[in-house]
Amino acid sequence: MSRSYDGSVESLVADLVGLLVVRHGRGRLRLFGELDAAEVRSVKASLLGADGDIELDCSGLSFIDAAALGLFVQLDAECRARSAKLLLINPSQCVLDLVELAGLDSLLTTEAGEPTR
Repeated sequence: MSRSYDGSVESLVADLVGLLVVRHGRGRLRLFGELDAAEVRSVKASLLGADGDIELDCSGLSFIDAAALGLFVQLDAECRARSAKLLLINPSQCVLDLVELAGLDSLLTTEAGEPTR
């Protein structure tokens, strides 16, 4: 019996592993799946050595929790300390909703743009 899947390969992998982080150079990540407390450390590890702006393409995130929000706030503070910026590119609706609910929409910079390939 075959099973068809209409989504992207990245979405399928994210469904299987929880979170998929695709690196697109230093400081540029594309995130798929669920970013929760268990996954925050792996995202931070993927950003080691980033010394300029950080761009997180959040279009593939299907869930985030308070730990993910904490990560965003921490990354934003670290970027500001070195005169850089954190950009959340194409945040999914769940990201936008939680950022707004937490009152962080005035702190965190979201931007619509072309997804990182």
